[in-house]
Amino acid sequence: MTGTSSRSPHLQVGVVHAHKLEQGCSGYPFIVRRLSVLGLVVYLVNYLLMYAVLRSGGKQEIVRVGDRVIVERLQAAPGSIVRLAAAAVVDGATVLATPEELQDVVVEAAVTKEVKGPKITGFTYKPKTNNRRRFGHRQHYSEIRIKAINVPNMSGKEVVADVQD
Repeated sequence: MTGTSSRSPHLQVGVVHAHKLEQGCSGYPFIVRRLSVLGLVVYLVNYLLMYAVLRSGGKQEIVRVGDRVIVERLQAAPGSIVRLAAAAVVDGATVLATPEELQDVVVEAAVTKEVKGPKITGFTYKPKTNNRRRFGHRQHYSEIRIKAINVPNMSGKEVVADVQD
């Protein structure tokens, strides 16, 4: 059974079953990856880069250093640095997800600008009484640029993935 993985069109994933065991394959079932050169590059870049799941405004967003993300409006002026909580951090095969592991993890971001979302219009009306009301709303957002993901490691030193402007 061979199909294309949903993560990358260049990554082929297949499962080897019992009839392949006689041909020298070990393990049942196990996953075989056939990668093109571009698929290998995409896979390694996704595997090697550190990313964090950012928690802001009741929503979560996957971010890497250098990403520009639009979040709910922050009480910070454009150009200022904000420190946000992380819900999870993935660095290669290392995953930090428990509250004890994440208590010192900080995602630093610079607020680049404030933007408005799309105009949302609403209309209410009550029949037979000539009560009609139109209203509109535009949500305010902050655009942030991820500057660093600070993860203290076991020896007490800080591992910082940082980006230069």
